[in-house]
Amino acid sequence: MEKTPADFDLKLMPDWLKEGPVKNPYANYEVAEERPRRDFGERSRGGARPGGPQKPRGDKGRPPHKDRRTDFPRPQGPAPRREEQAPRTFTEQAPAVKIEFVPEPVFIESVARQVKTTNRAYPIFELARMFLEKPQRHRVRVCALSESQPLFQLGENGPVALDVATLERTAFHALKADFYTEEKTQSEPPKGNFANVARCRLTGTLLGPTNHHGYQSALRKLYEERFSRRMPYADFLREIETVTDPAAIEAWKENARSATVFKTVGEGEPLTFASTSEAEEHFRKSHLPQLIRTTASAELPGETSRALADRRIAAAVRQAWEKERAFPAQLMFHLRQQLGATGLQFFKHRKRMQFVTAIRPTPFKDGSFAPNIAEIIRLIQATPRCTRAELASGILKAKEGDTDPAALKTALASDLRWLIDAGRVIEFHDGHFELPFAGVEARPEHRPRPKPEPALPAATPPSETSPESLNG
Repeated sequence: MEKTPADFDLKLMPDWLKEGPVKNPYANYEVAEERPRRDFGERSRGGARPGGPQKPRGDKGRPPHKDRRTDFPRPQGPAPRREEQAPRTFTEQAPAVKIEFVPEPVFIESVARQVKTTNRAYPIFELARMFLEKPQRHRVRVCALSESQPLFQLGENGPVALDVATLERTAFHALKADFYTEEKTQSEPPKGNFANVARCRLTGTLLGPTNHHGYQSALRKLYEERFSRRMPYADFLREIETVTDPAAIEAWKENARSATVFKTVGEGEPLTFASTSEAEEHFRKSHLPQLIRTTASAELPGETSRALADRRIAAAVRQAWEKERAFPAQLMFHLRQQLGATGLQFFKHRKRMQFVTAIRPTPFKDGSFAPNIAEIIRLIQATPRCTRAELASGILKAKEGDTDPAALKTALASDLRWLIDAGRVIEFHDGHFELPFAGVEARPEHRPRPKPEPALPAATPPSETSPESLNG
């Protein structure tokens, strides 16, 4: 995670606008000579093609049809009936987890500081998109939705998985820098007559002869570090080839001279391990049981969430990121909470869009203003998306020749700054000005009508045969 987010500015421009000009890959492209197009308009319906006599139609004179891929003729008779295939079913179901994106606290402080310094209004939607652009700007919260399927996390901020075996397989490579130091040593090259050496087609890595004692460990190490999240182990084995080139064998011997020695970090005399397998075995016995914990909710950095060994959770994080990228509702909610705790204000403007600013917008009520203030308000209200240049040209041009131009500019800047600091004028992130929306009362036709009270039954006048008339 970045300690000082120097690249997190609030210019709200995409990254491709900040990059330099890209070289045209088709600068030296030469157009090849166009091949003559065949004119099909000369052929009439039912007529012969131009260019010579054609073969007569029918079965006579036509060679037996052969399949294009083989030399065997196509079988005669009706085509066999194709049996209906059962629909494919996926045995692996999506994990019962909930993915949530939370802003990184250090970047929240950077945003709050820039908003308070500029006194401009920034859209919450664009800020949320900026937090999602790079993984170091946000954290990922993974929550289990079922008590029968808890989560397993490696350390406090380490990767998460749905089973312990996945974490145990990748724990040493993820945390070995915290417990061991590596030192490179040179030794004698392997002795013996080696007729071949195994090589990975994808990376060109020499793994050693297949009968060497270190071949299996080198094969497994390459798969765990480079291909465990991309392909199954069986597909990886198909990419291993055996070469008999003497130069490749000598290159492997030279690489095998370099050995890595691991030493423990901590108090006391450090322990030394001559190979990776020995250090990993020590790590599994001494440190791994205390690092893996069971939890119902885990929070990890964004960079760690991009390299999860558990494919099911990794796919869920990717799917949630795509959904949040389209409309960052979760991240906008957390931004409002965390930015509001720093003292910033929120308001809705321009088709109910949400903005954050250091000054709460306060619209003017009916009343009299000073001439210079009234002129600024009138021009901003009459000019859509008014900028500083338009405001200066509109006001200074009308007063040209009256007083000193420098004094007019100073007075205009002072009045505009007072309006912005008082919340009477909103300065948005792109530099244009607008007036705050005044609260509009609901129209009579839009006011909810009062519900009619239930009508009481009308009192019946006493008749001559009613009980009341008899008592009278």
